[in-house]
Amino acid sequence: MSRGARRNRKLTATSKTVVALLRARADEMGPKTAFIYLDGRGAVQSMTYGELETRARAIGARFSRQANRGERVLLAYPSGLEFVEAFFGCLYAGVLPVPAYLPHPFLLKRAFPRLKAIIRDSRPALGLSTEASIQMLKNLTSAEPRALDWAATDTIDSDGNRDFKGLKLESDSPAILQYSSGTSSKPRGVLLSHANVLCNSRNICRLLRHSPNTTIVNWLPHSHDMGLITTALVCLQTGGLGVLLSTIAFLKEPALWLEALSRYKGSSSPAPNFAYELCVRRTTPAQRARLDLSRWSAALNGAEPVRAETLERFCRSFRAHGFRRNAFYPCYGLAEATLMVTGGKLLAGPVLLGLDRQAMERGRVELRPVKDKRACVLVGCGRPLPAHQVLIVDPDSRRRCGPERIGEIWVSGPSVALGYWNQPKETERTFHARLKDHPGRRFLRTGDLGFMREGQLFVTGRLKDMIIINGEKHYPEDFERTAQESSPMIRPSGCAAFSVPGEGTERLVLVVEAELANSRRSNPAMKKTKPMSSHIRGIVERAIWTHHLISAEVCVLRPGGLPRTTSGKVQRNVCRSEFLAHRLNLLP
Repeated sequence: MSRGARRNRKLTATSKTVVALLRARADEMGPKTAFIYLDGRGAVQSMTYGELETRARAIGARFSRQANRGERVLLAYPSGLEFVEAFFGCLYAGVLPVPAYLPHPFLLKRAFPRLKAIIRDSRPALGLSTEASIQMLKNLTSAEPRALDWAATDTIDSDGNRDFKGLKLESDSPAILQYSSGTSSKPRGVLLSHANVLCNSRNICRLLRHSPNTTIVNWLPHSHDMGLITTALVCLQTGGLGVLLSTIAFLKEPALWLEALSRYKGSSSPAPNFAYELCVRRTTPAQRARLDLSRWSAALNGAEPVRAETLERFCRSFRAHGFRRNAFYPCYGLAEATLMVTGGKLLAGPVLLGLDRQAMERGRVELRPVKDKRACVLVGCGRPLPAHQVLIVDPDSRRRCGPERIGEIWVSGPSVALGYWNQPKETERTFHARLKDHPGRRFLRTGDLGFMREGQLFVTGRLKDMIIINGEKHYPEDFERTAQESSPMIRPSGCAAFSVPGEGTERLVLVVEAELANSRRSNPAMKKTKPMSSHIRGIVERAIWTHHLISAEVCVLRPGGLPRTTSGKVQRNVCRSEFLAHRLNLLP
C-alpha cells in the first residue's frame, strides 16, 4: 500500500462524523474535482472538494439560524450539484436533511403524493431547493394543513462565513432521515446516524477497492439510498470523482449512462436490474459502437431482484465494447441498514444457483442444474459486510432455519439504522427483533426471504408479497418473469403480479406495461381489427397458464402507466390498490 493510500485510509478511519470527513477531505485535496453533473443535453457542472466545503459551510451558517438543532429540513432538488451542497450544509448546521424526490412537471401527478406524504410524516421546519424550483414547490404545498417555508440555496453567498465551524456533533448523532424507496403508499423515514453512514460507505469502498483514482457514475436520484450513499458519501470516503447524470435524461435515453462511463473512464456504477435490461433493449448498434466499457470493474446490481437472464443479455450485448461478465457485482441491501448488507469479492463474477421451483414455493432449498428448464436460477448477492451478521430465521418460531430451508433475512451490525422516525412500535418490531437462541442480540427484520449457501446470500422474494392461490405459495417475481419473457411488447421490468380476493380463494392479477415501439416492430402484420391490448393480454394469459397452470387476469397499461418508485422499482401494493379502485391507466 502506498503512502498516499495509507494516509487516505487513516483520514477516513479517524473521522467520526461526515462533517469532520468533509473538512479533512477539503484540507487534503481541496483543488481536486469532487463531482461533475451532466444534464443529458451537453451542459456540464463541476465542483472541487474545496468548493463543496465552502458552499456547505455557507449554507450551514445560514440555516443554523433558521432551524434548531435536530429539526428536519426537506431537500427537494432537481438533479444537479445544488442538492449535494445543501445536503452537507444541513449536516454543518446540525439539522436533519430529508432527501425527497422533486417531481418533474410531466411526472407531477404520480410523484407529488409521495412528496406530500414525506412532508406530513417528517414535519420539516424548512424546505430547501433551487430558486428556479421554489415557486412550483410553494404552489404544490400551499394547500397543506401546515404551511412550509421554502428557501433557495443557490442564491446564498459563499463569502463571509469562513469562521463558521458548524455545530459539535458526535458519531451517534442523527445524520439523515432517509425515506424508504416507496414500495408502499405510506413511506417510512429511516433515521441514520453519522456512524451508520460512515461505516456503510467505508465498507463499500473496501469491498470495491475504491481509491482517490476511482470514478463513480450514477444516474439514480438523490433521494434514493443507493443514489445518495454510493456517490456523495462513498466519493467523500475515497476522495474520488463522482459523475452525476440526470435521472430523467437516463430514463429517456439509457445510452447516456453508458456513454458517461465510457467518456469519464468510470470504474464503478450502481443500478437496479431494470436499468441493465433497459440498456439492452433501448440502445442501438450505432450507440454501442462508440462505447469503451473496459474500465468498468464494479457494475453494482441491487435494489430489486437480480435476474440471471438480464446479466447474460447485457454481457452478450456489450462484450464487444469492453464489458466483462466478472464486472457484475450483485449485492443486497435496504435503507434500514443504511444501504449495503452483502456484497461479493470484486471481479469474482456472479454466482448462479439452480433451485427446484416447486420445492422453493414450499420453502425448501433443493438444488437443480442451472441449465435445467425446471430450475429457478438465482443470483448470489455476496457475503455479509465486515462486523455484520446475516441470519435466516423462521418468522413464526423466531428460530434459525437450517440450510435446507428458506426464511426471513435478519441483519445485525453497525450499519443498521436507529429506527423509523416517530414510529416507536414499528421500530421495536422491525429493528429490535430477538432470536430465541440469540437472546442478547438485536436484529433488523428485513421482510425479505432467502437462504445462505457456502456463506453467500440468495434472496428469493418478499415475505409480504407472497401470493397464495389454492393453498400454494408463489413468488410474484416468477409470474412477472414469465410475463416479461412472453412478449417484446412489454416494457423492461414492466410487470406487477399480486393477488386479490376471489370466490373462495385468491385470484392472480398481472398488470403489464405496453412497449408500443416494440409492438409495431415485432407485429407489423397485426390486424387492425384486434386491439393491441387484447393481443398482449392473450399472450400473457397463455404463458402464465402454460408455465404455472394458473389462470390470471391480465391488465395492459399505457406506457408510463405502471406505478413505480423514483428509482424505477415497481410498486406492487400501489398497483393492487389502483386495480381494486379501477384507477389503472389501461390501454384500449
